Amino acid sequence: MAARGSPDEDDTLVDARLGALEWGVACSAFQTEGGLNGPTGPQHHWRDWEASGRVEPSHPGVGLWRGFSEAVSRARTLGLRVFRLSLEWARLCPVSERLDPAAVRGYAARLGALRGAGIEPLVTLCHFTHPAWLGADFWLSGDAPEVFAGYAESAVAALNAALTRRGAAPLRRMVTLNEPNMLALASYVAGVFPHGAGALAEGAPMGLLRAWLALDHMLAAHVLTVRRLRARYLREGWGAPDCSTNLNVVDLYPLAKMPFDLLRAPSLGVTPRGLDAHIAACRGRFHDDLFDHGRPSVEARVARHLEAALVRFFTPQCLPRTLGLVFERNAPSTLDHLAIDVYDPFTANQLQAMPAVVEALSEGAWGRLAEASAASGAFRLAPPWAWRHSAKTLVAAVRAMHGGAPSLPIDIDECGMAFERPEGAQCRPRADGLTRPRFLLEMARGVFDAITQEALPLRTFCLWTLVDNYELGHWSPRFGLYGLASRETPRARWSYGDARGDDAAAVYQAIIAAFATPRAALEGWLTRGGEVKQ
Repeated sequence: MAARGSPDEDDTLVDARLGALEWGVACSAFQTEGGLNGPTGPQHHWRDWEASGRVEPSHPGVGLWRGFSEAVSRARTLGLRVFRLSLEWARLCPVSERLDPAAVRGYAARLGALRGAGIEPLVTLCHFTHPAWLGADFWLSGDAPEVFAGYAESAVAALNAALTRRGAAPLRRMVTLNEPNMLALASYVAGVFPHGAGALAEGAPMGLLRAWLALDHMLAAHVLTVRRLRARYLREGWGAPDCSTNLNVVDLYPLAKMPFDLLRAPSLGVTPRGLDAHIAACRGRFHDDLFDHGRPSVEARVARHLEAALVRFFTPQCLPRTLGLVFERNAPSTLDHLAIDVYDPFTANQLQAMPAVVEALSEGAWGRLAEASAASGAFRLAPPWAWRHSAKTLVAAVRAMHGGAPSLPIDIDECGMAFERPEGAQCRPRADGLTRPRFLLEMARGVFDAITQEALPLRTFCLWTLVDNYELGHWSPRFGLYGLASRETPRARWSYGDARGDDAAAVYQAIIAAFATPRAALEGWLTRGGEVKQ
């Protein structure tokens, strides 16, 4: 944590952070736009799994490619300042690396509409999908970092040219790749995201190594992309971009914060020789911050037990492409801020970590590990409506991911809560009884505490998501402020309540308004549970 000044200086800084906090929503192109992987139109690498029934079809989306004005209108009514969206790589480059001019114009129009509504777009350059023509296992390819960096620079340059022709400013805030840690794990460990090569959960021992190779290539792609964007912005006189990659917070340090610590190491004066000691110190701090300095809990015991088995296999040296790029002579950090996604970070809640699996990990028995994990479902993810949420968890997650980076603002790029509602069925209540209004107020309390009690430089909070959409290969998880009255092509009809019928949007709007009031009034409002109809 940064050194604190006088009480008056601290209070002024805290008040400024509360008032300047940017509230927003987050979504992704392939989950919302529609028209992808259909009989005609762009195809991304989930296509074959959708066609075979391994995941549900996504292509109707919720119609945001043609009906984006609905999203802008509702976002403006809520008083949002930030709207996180992604560019669909397959739409921009449907058959080759060549950009489709119509897609460029379409995205420029949407970005311009947000700017016209006074909302800053936060653009993700790749959100869990890549063009089908690159193959299912693109991120295992040795040329993947360079291919992605070339696409990203071309796409951003084309969009900026289109924006400036419309009289709008170039893109400023960008996420290179969405949750590279989760994409690698979900593809090659849990096996729930599309892939061709075998995953660990399918009985393939090499799945662990494939996950680490994919993560290495994605982090290397991030580094190359940020460097190319900075150089392009400088040449074109576009100012400086504000870039990061966002990591999903989990309680296993090598799979959570280690990528941030590795990317920032040289800027902190760390040399290759001192990297192992630096990472070890960061790992200790991460666990202290996340688990309240060793206070015993089931979550802490499970995480420490698993990490003791994993840490020998997952080290910075297992990321050679990234390591080489990061420690190039005088290479600046490629993180302008820290971007994180906060859901339920605890392995004890997320996975069935069976004793046989932990034992096999500790012994390096790869064949037995694959057999045990496949037989027990040890790496099967819990459904999102079973994830647990609290203000305390939010604060701990932000504190742990930010530790050691006092100079960087931190953005929560995603934070959300799900219900289960299969298509054509009624919304099912959560086992913990949590409703979305209660969840929103709990997260608001966590944001307030993170800023006022922990002095954490939170800059942005983006709720996942604005409207129920395609999630994790299915339509059952419902994360939206707004539900869907119907899902039609080319445009869905939105309801004015969430999937359960609660007016969650009114609660979010009230929270945003409350954070614009003086701190004492805000704290009183939060303590009273939010004076809004729930």
